[in-house]
Amino acid sequence: MTWDGLPSSQESIDSKGHASCPTTSSLDLIFRSLTYDLSCCLSPLLPFSIKLRNKQKQTHPGIGISKKSMGIMNDFVVDMMDKLASEAKHDLHIRGKEKTLREWHLNTATRLVLPGELREHGVNEGTKAIHKFNSHKKKK
Repeated sequence: MTWDGLPSSQESIDSKGHASCPTTSSLDLIFRSLTYDLSCCLSPLLPFSIKLRNKQKQTHPGIGISKKSMGIMNDFVVDMMDKLASEAKHDLHIRGKEKTLREWHLNTATRLVLPGELREHGVNEGTKAIHKFNSHKKKK
């Protein structure tokens, strides 16, 4: 049956005029049409694409970035976050019995993973974020 209740061409009609259950191929076609309709309306956003685009517009307002370049940048950020998280987890296991990941675990991971000047900016921004979070938490 189609969505309006009428039998489709792939369904068989019995002697009483009732349409039988749709076949696998018609169910497959319905699924494809639904996913096609949703995919045209909802484009998948990359996890960091909005933040990356906002930062890029702050630093270079007249320059754009392509979808492919944004995908590469997103992959880079996700990879770095994964490296930092795995290094912080490794540091947590080395240090002992603690089960809570603290700010100094991430600070140490940042110092170990990131190179040169990027390391200093990472540590400074992380410290600034922690202070901002703690001051906001105390106000509530």
